[in-house]
Parts: sequence; structure tokens; C-alpha cells
Amino acid sequence: HFEKACRIYEKTFGPEHYYMSRNCYDDLCFTYTGLNDFDKAKHACEQGVALSLKIDSQNLGQIAVYYNRLGNLYYSLSGKETALAYYKRAAELFEKADNPDHSWLGWDHYRACELSNLFEKYEDALYHCDKALAFYATHAEVDDKSQPRALLEKGVALHHLGRGDEAIADLQQAVSELKRIWGTRHPVTFLGLSDFAGVRLERREYEDAEQMLVEVIENTDHESGEYRAYLGDLYESLTKAYVGMNRGEEAVKAAENCLEQRITIPYLTREKWHGTVDNLVVAKNLAGWGTDSEAVLRAKLDGRRSKKLIEEKNKAIQDKD
Repeated sequence: HFEKACRIYEKTFGPEHYYMSRNCYDDLCFTYTGLNDFDKAKHACEQGVALSLKIDSQNLGQIAVYYNRLGNLYYSLSGKETALAYYKRAAELFEKADNPDHSWLGWDHYRACELSNLFEKYEDALYHCDKALAFYATHAEVDDKSQPRALLEKGVALHHLGRGDEAIADLQQAVSELKRIWGTRHPVTFLGLSDFAGVRLERREYEDAEQMLVEVIENTDHESGEYRAYLGDLYESLTKAYVGMNRGEEAVKAAENCLEQRITIPYLTREKWHGTVDNLVVAKNLAGWGTDSEAVLRAKLDGRRSKKLIEEKNKAIQDKD
């Protein structure tokens, strides 16, 4: 219906009534994104941007809305670098526009902070997180639950900038807020805890990291297979915590659990797989080797992974038939 409406608006009314078609493309982009039809969503957003720039380039707020949509779209598509550029541009335009109180301004700054951390641009991350937090502090009516996530990302940025005490204080507050808002068993809370645990690991605070990682692992669904990649990362971090505490047998168990989660992930990179095996080798060295040498162990695991992937592929074909 939106597709038909967009065409009718443009054909019937012409450019002088572009507001209708521009807003129509906004709705169309949003709808296609919700339907996971990303190519059509991208096309609709880009048409809306082009129309806005052509006819009303001074309406920065509306252009910012489209950049916000495109940021969300590319984030969903794992085009994180492109998403970062769109979020930053959206935030910039919202602030320059006549609607700096737009509810998405805080979200755009939060996402820009998160993605800046991802690309190790920690000064940029801190800037955007502070902007997001300042927005949420003065706009209590905006309830998109991003404030503690922005605080969490700020803590990560502070840690990497060498401001450890400030980082820990922000991370502790953020995790407490996430638990209050989302509960202890929600994926958003899990991500907060695992990010905090990662900082603890880098600070060599192994017992604190272990406690957080175990809490998340115990509350994550192991049966559905939906969280295999995530659980693999958690067990990898737990292995490193046990190695740091010289607890060899527990390190081996965690490394083996990591391997079990990752062994059937078809899109796992070669580098990630080799890292998984490396962690098991380190753990076994700490605990004392079994009957296999390192070379034999690596060969066995590579062979076992190949076999598992073939089995999974055949099973998927049978299920499809």
C-alpha cells in the first residue's frame, strides 16, 4: 500500500506536494526494514533523501530522519562502518536543525559511541556517549532504554583511554541499570555483563571476570543453538580468566566448551577457529597434557570440525527436502 501511495503522490501531485511522497518513503523504508527486506528499504530511504535534498535541502531534521533510518538499516546488515557514518551525520543534522530535541538524537549519539568503540576510536566514542547521556539527562520523556547502554559504552571507552577508575564506576552503574530495566536474564543485560567482564579481563581482575561470565553463561539458552557464537565468545573469555588464575583443569573445560559451541558454526572464520584451538592448547599446557601431542590434537580437531560441518550441511539438506 505504501508503494502504491508513493507512486500516486509523485505522479498525481508533482514536486509541489513532495511532503506527502517524502513522508511516504519514510514509512516505506521503515516498513521494509521491519520486514527484513533490506534492499527495498535502502532504496526507499535513498529516494527519500534524494527528494529531500532536491526540493527542501534546508529541512535538516527530515534529512536526519532518513540518515537515522539508513544507520539502523546498515547496522542490521552488519555494515557497521557505513552505519557509523550515517549515525554521526544524523546526530549532526538533528543538532543543526530546528528540532534539536528530536527523540532519535540520543539514539544516534549512542550508536555512534558504540560503533566508535568497535573501530577503536575511543575519543570519538567518549564524545558521542557524553552527548547521548546529556540528551537523556534532559529528556526524561524519551524512554528508549538506551541511557544505561550509552553509559556502558562510555565505560569501555574510558577504560581504553586509561581512565580505569572512572570506567569501572560507570560500568558498575550501567550493569545495575540494565538489570533493573531489562531483568537479569535478558540478552541486553548479558551483553552488558560480558562487556564489563572483558574490561575486567584486560585489567587482570580475573575473579571478578569469572563471576560475571559464569552468571551470563548459566542464564543463556544452551539448547536452541541460537546463541552458539555468543556462548563461544563467553567460554573463550572464561578460559582466559582461568588461565590468568592458573586454574588449568577449569581452563581446559571452558576451552572445550568454547570449541563445542563453535565447531558447527559454518561462518566461523579460520582465524577464529585457530584461536579456539590455541586457547585449548594453552589450557592443556597449564593443566598438563594428555596422551596426544599438540600437533596431533590440532589435526584431530581440524578433522573433527570438517566432519561436523559436513554432517550439519547434510542434515540441513534433508530437513529442506
